[in-house]
Amino acid sequence: MLKKIEGIIIIILMLFLFTTLLIRLIGVKTYVVESDSMAPSYRLNDLVYINTLRKPSSETLHIGDIVAFNQNSKLVMHRVVELSDTKLITKGDNNEVNDPAIYYNQVQGKVVFRIPFGGYILNIYVWIILVGLYIASQISYKIFKELKEGRS
Repeated sequence: MLKKIEGIIIIILMLFLFTTLLIRLIGVKTYVVESDSMAPSYRLNDLVYINTLRKPSSETLHIGDIVAFNQNSKLVMHRVVELSDTKLITKGDNNEVNDPAIYYNQVQGKVVFRIPFGGYILNIYVWIILVGLYIASQISYKIFKELKEGRS
């Protein structure tokens, strides 16, 4: 029974990692939320998927969209509250005041969906390495066992 549970957990983790890497090929990036400025909609360590925008503008963005943008060399994820022809203003849902205006070329993309606490999985690369080592050791053990039984 324990082997089945191990197998299911490993399969789920591998599928999660594979799909996360695969969707990057179609222009969707992952981002781990680093603060509660968007709480309760987006919490610390949620994993969000951001659809990159080639040419962000007032035509591709709308009030209420949640966008990821560069601000002071850091990626920030906040809700659009005002739009003009050249700039937009955002605000974190959990913040009291609006952010300073930003230009459209600072916008990286729009949030598509999130996985609550999914950032823990991506932040803990040690687990990924351990799973890989575990799988390699299991395969090696089975090969060794088959070879040993074949010699008998």
